[in-house]
Amino acid sequence: MHHPLHSHFSTLILCVMKGLQAVKDAHPRLFLIADRCLVFFVLFPSVVAFWAGVWMFLDLHFYPEHVEWSAWCCVAAGAVILVFFNVVQYELTERFLEPGWKVRNVVIKRLYTLVAACANVFLCRGFWMVQDYYSGVNVPSACFSLVFGTSLLICLRASCNGVASPLGTAFDEHRSFFIIQTRFRAPADKPLFLLLDSVFSVTVIGCLVIFEWRGIWVLLDLLLFPEDSTASLIICLVFGYAICIIIDILQDQAIALSAYLESKNHWFLRLAFEDAYLLIAKLGVIAVWRGIWIFCENYVADRNGPEQFLRVYINIVIGYVVPTLLLHGNSLFVLEVVLDGGMVEGAGCRVRVTMLENYLKLCARNFKAKKERALANGSSLPGLIIQRRSLRPDVESAQVLLHNTKAECHFENRSFAFSEFLPP
Repeated sequence: MHHPLHSHFSTLILCVMKGLQAVKDAHPRLFLIADRCLVFFVLFPSVVAFWAGVWMFLDLHFYPEHVEWSAWCCVAAGAVILVFFNVVQYELTERFLEPGWKVRNVVIKRLYTLVAACANVFLCRGFWMVQDYYSGVNVPSACFSLVFGTSLLICLRASCNGVASPLGTAFDEHRSFFIIQTRFRAPADKPLFLLLDSVFSVTVIGCLVIFEWRGIWVLLDLLLFPEDSTASLIICLVFGYAICIIIDILQDQAIALSAYLESKNHWFLRLAFEDAYLLIAKLGVIAVWRGIWIFCENYVADRNGPEQFLRVYINIVIGYVVPTLLLHGNSLFVLEVVLDGGMVEGAGCRVRVTMLENYLKLCARNFKAKKERALANGSSLPGLIIQRRSLRPDVESAQVLLHNTKAECHFENRSFAFSEFLPP
């Protein structure tokens, strides 16, 4: 029998979801704008705050006098943890992805998010500092990093992996919570192949993405008002957000063009178009990341100030707590390796910018499960009508995911897009 407090909380959540659904049905444009605002101005800044906080913490406490040693230790720690999570993903799914909110599963999932997110920061900081240490922070080094990273990612058909939040969100209650798609999609019944694929995905693809990000970031540091961080911050925020919003608005047109090229069997043109489109998206993402990062460093943590050792924790705590409470904690780290041209019907140009829709889908899924249990017990359950689009069946075990050629992707179709409200 449930505790009365649990029943009251469930009733409250039910009322909130009914309200959201009513707003979505009556005012879809308002629902869409509110959804985007939550992602752009609440979830995304907290993600950057976490990364900036952990990065600054390492700068201050992890061998600050030995840059080379600190960098390589970060590379080793991040790579080992991420490869380990790649290898055990199916075991974690089978053991801890049970329906309901069992305390054990909630704790394990929250710890998984924290450790995986920190490991991503370790790896990124390590590779970044290795490049800074051996090649210096200058324009030639940045240009080489950008060209080298971008060109090899294109050759490996992994260019789209540089796109991150705010143009990608990951919902914690997806059935693929622990699933991390590797470059060659190694199955769990081939452990050696899975291990090698995981090492390649983390150390090669991950390293090249960091090369690309560092090239653009350092060029902005050196060329965009290097003596005036406030002006540089504002410009990055304005242009970064503008590019991200435009990419979101135009994604359906990009999807249609990509699907058209696919229907005409213009595989190379489709691949080139998707890579170019997502390269522009990456420019916007990196610019807005840099703007938020500078704000977190200079105004939240007060970098180089007398209280920086204490204030750096503000970024870490806010950056972890906010996405976790919003059930989007997995947005803090890289989830998978996406293959350029590997999606059909233009889906390679799709970006996922939604939160509210995820809550409605979760509520609909939970209500359906409760209704089925109630019918099985011969009882009834008050109705909640929530429109659902392309809800996928529950994952009962990791073996189901084993034999799927396409594991459930966190960047799936949305219910609404901006173009639905634009004039033809």
